[in-house]
Amino acid sequence: MMYRLVVAVVGLSFFTACQSSDELVQRTDYGRAQGSTYAISYVAKRDVRFQESIDSILEVIDLSMSTYRADSRISALNKGEVLVLDEHFRRVIARSDEIYEQTDGLFDISILPLMKLWNFERKNQRIPDSASIAETIKLVGWSKINSANPDSFALPTGMQIDVNAIAQGYTVDVISLFLESKGVEDYLVEVGGEIRAKGENIDGQVWRIGIEKPQEGTEGDRFQTIVNLSNAGLATSGSYRKYIEDTLTGKRYSHAVNPISGYATNDPLMSVTVIAPNTMDADAYATALLVMGLEKSKVWMRENPSYPVYLIYHDSYRGWQEEYNEAFAEIIIK
Repeated sequence: MMYRLVVAVVGLSFFTACQSSDELVQRTDYGRAQGSTYAISYVAKRDVRFQESIDSILEVIDLSMSTYRADSRISALNKGEVLVLDEHFRRVIARSDEIYEQTDGLFDISILPLMKLWNFERKNQRIPDSASIAETIKLVGWSKINSANPDSFALPTGMQIDVNAIAQGYTVDVISLFLESKGVEDYLVEVGGEIRAKGENIDGQVWRIGIEKPQEGTEGDRFQTIVNLSNAGLATSGSYRKYIEDTLTGKRYSHAVNPISGYATNDPLMSVTVIAPNTMDADAYATALLVMGLEKSKVWMRENPSYPVYLIYHDSYRGWQEEYNEAFAEIIIK
């Protein structure tokens, strides 16, 4: 699971001055789901509310794929049970498999045993020794898992999966499509920091999204950049808040663990933002690029120019630096 940097909706108005029930207003529904929070803004008639339906969608997806719930299907799977996958789980598994291949195994939802070994919930500790890593990595590798029969899906003994690095983006897409099915043409959906936007806010402006600086103590100047977002999904993965420091060497290790080597990264790349037609893909690619590190992410950015990509990294001589492609440059407003 990747830690998500905070993104924020910038400059919203929430209601019109009109009083008629037929007039449009902008509502924002808030709540908790998937071990995080959500905020969903949409423009609709004054007497229209969708929060109950949204909460129902989130409950269904949580019961399917949330590792934060002991009663979820993914928790049962990780305990060794054989499952018939529901439609949500099937779609996420199928796309995870494709992106695993596209990224040469760097996006790997079977990474959970390694994440447990590194235990990033504690910041100051000894890092795992090479023998422990070598033993644990035997339980990692999506290619070891046969997902061809979703009607009888099981994991090899000892293996566990965590789809949080793609499922939150998928959840955003499901809620977005629900709103569209109800005739909503202007919305911004955010779940756990993953975003999808369509149309404009109530003031007729394209939705503006602030991407947070990857450092602490920036409350008064928190955004590295602000972008316009419409008809696309956006995800940001960062490593500056969740890390461990080796109590022996003082070396800091990012929580972005390489599923091939088994080691946490120690790379200058601090934040990756990816924009894609859907948030599920943006979510997964942002995770994969953070694991790749700075140099490989630059290569990926050049080889995939249709995806707007924004990288923030730390240079030991020049301090904080940023790099982005032309597709991202087109949507920057600050």
